[in-house]
Amino acid sequence: MSRPGSIWRGGQCLWPRARIADDALSRAWGLLGKHRLEPEQALWLTPCAGVHMWGMRFPLDLLWLDAHGRILALREGLQPWRWAWPGQEGVVATVEAAAGSIERLGLAPGQDLEWRDAMAADLPPLAV
Repeated sequence: MSRPGSIWRGGQCLWPRARIADDALSRAWGLLGKHRLEPEQALWLTPCAGVHMWGMRFPLDLLWLDAHGRILALREGLQPWRWAWPGQEGVVATVEAAAGSIERLGLAPGQDLEWRDAMAADLPPLAV
């Protein structure tokens, strides 16, 4: 089952409502059944070097990362019913984010991302 957390670039929280899928079941399920992904949401899949969009209902931006969280490759606006591979070695994780995230956040190869579990995220509690 995926677990909640956040994804950071340096001291900036890029996705405060992220989930990590680091077991076979949560990676296989991914975002299936979702109607959309909000700008503050993302899914970090590990290990994962390629993505299929079979059964998806909305486009995604993809970031492929190495073992240290460094962005190796990007793909903007992958449409449903497509698939994508980064075409380079060293990829161990993929971040799926709402379409437009790469441009909105100024993401580029060479930048380092960090996963933080929910308890370590240092974020204020969500309003109820």
